[in-house]
Amino acid sequence: MEFDNELVYPEVFSNEFVSNIENVKMTLITQETNVHNYKRPTHVVMHFHSGYELFLCKKGCLYVMVCDEKISLNEGEMLVISPSVSHAMLGSESDSLTNTMYFNIEQNGKKGTLDLYKIISKIIDGNYVKIPGLIELSDILTNIREKCEEKDIFALSTLCHQFLMGLVRLTGAAHHIYNGATSDNSNLRIHKIHTLLHSRFREDITISDLADNLHLSSRQVSRIIKEKFGCTFKELLTKIRMQMAGEMLLRSDDNVSKIASQVGYSSVRGFYSAFRSHFGCLPKEYKKKAK
Repeated sequence: MEFDNELVYPEVFSNEFVSNIENVKMTLITQETNVHNYKRPTHVVMHFHSGYELFLCKKGCLYVMVCDEKISLNEGEMLVISPSVSHAMLGSESDSLTNTMYFNIEQNGKKGTLDLYKIISKIIDGNYVKIPGLIELSDILTNIREKCEEKDIFALSTLCHQFLMGLVRLTGAAHHIYNGATSDNSNLRIHKIHTLLHSRFREDITISDLADNLHLSSRQVSRIIKEKFGCTFKELLTKIRMQMAGEMLLRSDDNVSKIASQVGYSSVRGFYSAFRSHFGCLPKEYKKKAK
């Protein structure tokens, strides 16, 4: 395969988005364009980043040089390159489509129900890890790009969570955690409750929905939440909604009515009441105090 003589230099990053998931602080680094539709082979100079770079071959075939090793990615396959590791995109087939994502992970000092940092660190240990194709992760990465452009903070938090969990499931890491044979493990139940509520809190989710997913009764789920979170299902859901609402108020210019809708409230009045009860002030005052 022959490559063009023209060299393309790495893009300059412009924005960062931070999301805390379990005991992981995930920083998503974005730039103006992170999807490339190449009509001809392209050769990017060897370089490295301070964070991870992920390549997703969405169409055709992509060739990447990592240190002195040439790696080919077919449609749907992904490659995660570790920080400070020299690499270059050698080229691609005609009319190929490549999605890239830049991110970093570190411990956030919190005690989660799952040592996610340790699991993820093992998955992406070494110079790189090649990941087989999976529609679920491909869709998540596409959505992350779109939400970065829209600056949709709420959606990005959810998508980053889904990305890390999808990576764990796909690579088979922490198999004992996800294996159905240990589905009665209390830590797994807590993790599932935590994951479901963080991914569906803007919906009209009920404790019955959690119970159905966990194959338990509503009474059992209520007891688990009380024991592990020290509150009722409704209080836990409200806490998650308020945490997201507070973050959206500080990070976006959306009005209160829109934020209320985005975090699961059909009534603005009900949102105001919940917000004041949780933060001890109204949204306008909360935003003013944070400045």
